[in-house]
Amino acid sequence: MFSLILLPVVLSGCSLITSKPICPENTKSIEQGIAGYSTNGQPIHYTRIGCGPQTTLVYGAIHGNEPASATLTELLIEKLEQLPDNWFYHHRVIAIPIVNPDGLHANTRANARGVDPNRNFPTQNRINNHQFGMRALSEPESQTLVNITKSFPPDRILSIHQPLACIDHDGPAIQVSRAIARHTDLPICNLGARPGSHGSYAGVERHIPIVTFEMRSQDHLLKPGQIWQLYGKAILAGITYPQAPPDL
Repeated sequence: MFSLILLPVVLSGCSLITSKPICPENTKSIEQGIAGYSTNGQPIHYTRIGCGPQTTLVYGAIHGNEPASATLTELLIEKLEQLPDNWFYHHRVIAIPIVNPDGLHANTRANARGVDPNRNFPTQNRINNHQFGMRALSEPESQTLVNITKSFPPDRILSIHQPLACIDHDGPAIQVSRAIARHTDLPICNLGARPGSHGSYAGVERHIPIVTFEMRSQDHLLKPGQIWQLYGKAILAGITYPQAPPDL
């Protein structure tokens, strides 16, 4: 049995404030909560697993028409919960399976207002328009990611997507990308930092290693076990680098 440690969480507007997570002695620390709300008011759920010094943010479905990314992130949470106590004391993972629940429900890339949340960050290269938002952080989904990175400052970020079938990276993330690539047949690619993207915001401008893990276009047709077999160890490698990933 796992000990579920619910730490104080306060939602003020779209801002998440949480106390620093601490693993009580001889327990595993798992926290579940709401990081924010979508355009249509759906909760954006997160799970924190572990309380070690190395923090990795992992999220999926910032684009609603990329459902396999949500499945892989949900599988990651299930698998991490099975790890032994000592793993929890060395790592902290913040996992958000569905950043854009309205888009996922509608099978659209954009949110309920027709704005792409992954082009809505405050970056030097952003473009203000109806597709990307008329101003930076106009959308609650992008606000949620910014707020949770302030509450749980990540050492690295794994952003899971479809359908480009490669491993992209922004900021100082090439070594993490190579560690991930050793456990999958997806090649490393260089897509470039897109205007207003999270890669531009976190990787280029804030020097947080961020890997964009692009799954294949038809992966959502696979069974969950098949998805984990294809990509699970690669995602674990991105979390544990420079150590080897566990066998799950």
